Amino acid sequence: MTESMLDKVERLLREGLDHYGADEVGAAINCWEQVLELDPGNVEAVDYMKNHTADLVVLDMIMEPGIDGLDTYKRILEVHPDQKAIIASGYSETERVKEAQRLGATAYIKKPYLLEKIGKVIRTELDN
Repeated sequence: MTESMLDKVERLLREGLDHYGADEVGAAINCWEQVLELDPGNVEAVDYMKNHTADLVVLDMIMEPGIDGLDTYKRILEVHPDQKAIIASGYSETERVKEAQRLGATAYIKKPYLLEKIGKVIRTELDN
């Protein structure tokens, strides 16, 4: 039986957490990067959010091909107007980043980032 996209994402996230809990940070990051590569244009993420909820979304502002983090966030906000989000980008803060922040995305994390830093930002956002 072929693994569905959702099952694959869940499996990779769980494997990443298992590696992280065992102090195997490199292996954890590898699992999480595989999740990001599954939907390079955010299209499936938006479709997923039409029928599901998430405590927090992490937006990558530059996604090619497909829609970027701002457009992804706008589409998610149409369905979930109070959706919490943080922004991760390898580029400097742009007008599109600022627009996403005006819409409700809070923290901006510049890549490359340490797992500890993004973990703290995620914890802060989830606690608010």
